[in-house]
Amino acid sequence: MNKIYCIIVLLLSYSFIASQTTNVEFNYDADGNMILRKIIVVPSNIKGNPNQDDVISEEIGQQKIKIYPNPTNGIIKLDISEIDDLLNNYCLIYSLNGTLLLKKKISGSLTEIDLSSYETGSYLMDICLGDKTSRWKVIKQ
Repeated sequence: MNKIYCIIVLLLSYSFIASQTTNVEFNYDADGNMILRKIIVVPSNIKGNPNQDDVISEEIGQQKIKIYPNPTNGIIKLDISEIDDLLNNYCLIYSLNGTLLLKKKISGSLTEIDLSSYETGSYLMDICLGDKTSRWKVIKQ
């Protein structure tokens, strides 16, 4: 009986953790040393109207980043306000085991990332705007 109870608790805990969206932001000094690591956990049930595409947004410095739809069937759109095209801006897609799958330069305020050739599952996406980086969890259906 105790084993069944433990299994039920573990399954419920996993479903709660899996329903969270985690963003990680890193800031670096002029020498390239990491000076800040901020982890933001957002429960998926507070993202807004469930009848609309899920839009996740965050601010990095002066830029506001919107990512939609997430989960996606293939195309993720990055909408970045007030982007400075002179900076080294790019998007990196990683598998959950840390393998770099895609690197794309971000130019302009709207960028599309095509995940249609990748398997269904979860991926990590780093958005790098100059010396600031933000990490996102992306789900491909």
